[in-house]
Amino acid sequence: MNIQSSVHVLIMRDDHLLIIIRPEDGGEWFEPPYAEQHFGETLTQAMRRACLAEIGVNVEVGELLTVREYIGTNHEYAVQDKGFHIVSHLFAARVPKDYKPPTGARWQPIRTLETIPFYPQALGKLLARGETIPAYMGDVN
Repeated sequence: MNIQSSVHVLIMRDDHLLIIIRPEDGGEWFEPPYAEQHFGETLTQAMRRACLAEIGVNVEVGELLTVREYIGTNHEYAVQDKGFHIVSHLFAARVPKDYKPPTGARWQPIRTLETIPFYPQALGKLLARGETIPAYMGDVN
């Protein structure tokens, strides 16, 4: 088992967050654009790669907003995620003003993030409630 480093990219506009739609077992779940960090790749390089692959656009890199861990055995998906330990770096980013999401992505009203299957759940709750995002979120799903 290894620790995996990754990035999530938070792109907000007009009280909406750009999310990726992930189909699974006849349903859907949602998250910001995401990529695992590759060996020799910086976090911002991983972030740009994630955005090109998932939303088809070069982004303007913003600040690091928070760091979050996910240790699978500590959460509701412990059976299938028992081998996961992910350290996720959440960055802010901007897209061009005329950007339109491709199929598989959409602008989601931030206030609704805690009413949909959004991950990380803890982040969705903070954003929906307008609360401050801590620099380190801890081991949260």
